[in-house]
Amino acid sequence: MILLLIGIVAPLIKQLPFVTPYLTLCRGLSFVLLAGLTLWQVVIVVMTLFPAEAVQTQANIEAAEQQILRQYGKFRQRLRHDHDGQDKDLNDHGGEQK
Repeated sequence: MILLLIGIVAPLIKQLPFVTPYLTLCRGLSFVLLAGLTLWQVVIVVMTLFPAEAVQTQANIEAAEQQILRQYGKFRQRLRHDHDGQDKDLNDHGGEQK
């Protein structure tokens, strides 16, 4: 918004007689303002990227945890099944394992 206003107002202000001696200074200030606003915009873009990366990293961690829990759950069920089968074998064969 500020840049748009400067673009409209600058040609009008240049026509004023008491501004003419300070024209070079005004151009310098205009450039500094433009550079400052550009850097500010870059900072804002970077600030939006880092939280997005953090959210993505957290989502990846949670997905990996869920995958591990699913795999661990399958392993636990298999261990229970194997353990239950051994108990039956012990009971069926008078305490001796196959």
